[in-house]
Amino acid sequence: MDLIRQLGQTRTIVVATHILSDIDQVATHVGVIHDGRMIFCGSMREMKRRLRRDSFRLDLDGSGEQLRRFVDRLSSIDGVHARLDRDERVVVSMSDGVSRAGALSQILNLAETEKLTLQSIQSGRNETEDVYLQLLQEDEAHGFRRFDLNDSPADDASLGDLPA
Repeated sequence: MDLIRQLGQTRTIVVATHILSDIDQVATHVGVIHDGRMIFCGSMREMKRRLRRDSFRLDLDGSGEQLRRFVDRLSSIDGVHARLDRDERVVVSMSDGVSRAGALSQILNLAETEKLTLQSIQSGRNETEDVYLQLLQEDEAHGFRRFDLNDSPADDASLGDLPA
């Protein structure tokens, strides 16, 4: 990765990989190809801005009952939705237009009021991977289907006179 980063300062480097965390470290711009078509081309920042969901996870110390009460109380914050995952981490998502910083401030104040100790905050599992998967889902949703002559046998009449 160091060599790619160094060369990338003066050259355009094309890297084909499925290890998105590496790309996140070295790339300033990306192109995403799906089924042989470019479905995104732009800066990493622009790509990450496309991420629809605005969510994060809170790792809090507290009893199961305290965490459930906390999640219930979070529903009183406009545009904030919360649930406990199977590891008893609080997963929070926000509606479009809700200030992330403002909501997070309210959430942390509520955690303090509930006497919960914050251990960590994670913004998505892997933001780059999340955006990549979202791009693929959007591409699939548009209904693009590649025409493949091998999918079904065609007779000469359906193909017309094709050049040899």
